[in-house]
Amino acid sequence: MRVRVLHDAVIAIAKGRKREQIVESRMTIVDRDSLQKIPLYFQLKQILREKIENNEWNPKKPIPSEHELQDAYGLSRTTVRQALNELVTEGRLIRYRGKGTFIAPPKLTHSPN
Repeated sequence: MRVRVLHDAVIAIAKGRKREQIVESRMTIVDRDSLQKIPLYFQLKQILREKIENNEWNPKKPIPSEHELQDAYGLSRTTVRQALNELVTEGRLIRYRGKGTFIAPPKLTHSPN
């Protein structure tokens, strides 16, 4: 069984629109029957990493909550939490208790000349 997930589903949930009202041309697929058996949390982590790298989320505003991501992608809270925790560990996201999860600022690198 394949679960079709829309890129705009998170935004639609935040705005109170139903998933059916979203254009289906922009979708990401979380594949539950992959022959490679890629874990769902890893697939979600890759989707979220792409959104971060493509600047689809404003760094000054919190990303969608665990509950919104859970509803948008049709995954369990544990799966969503594991994907977010790995992105926090990688330094791509920052969590602030009571405020939300934000995109981490880019790391500065220094190359000695």
